[in-house]
Amino acid sequence: MHNANYTFTRTTAHLVIGNGGGYGRNYYFNGCIDDIRMYNIALPSATIEYLAKQ
Repeated sequence: MHNANYTFTRTTAHLVIGNGGGYGRNYYFNGCIDDIRMYNIALPSATIEYLAKQ
């Protein structure tokens, strides 16, 4: 299990899904993303497993 504390601050940056990279490089996800969910809480692993099966 991974435990981490994150602090989020307001930003004007765009939310980008399916692209990663850095240092001047882009790595695009080669596939289809058909379901994206965002939560403002950490979900228990059992909940994540349940939602993945929906």
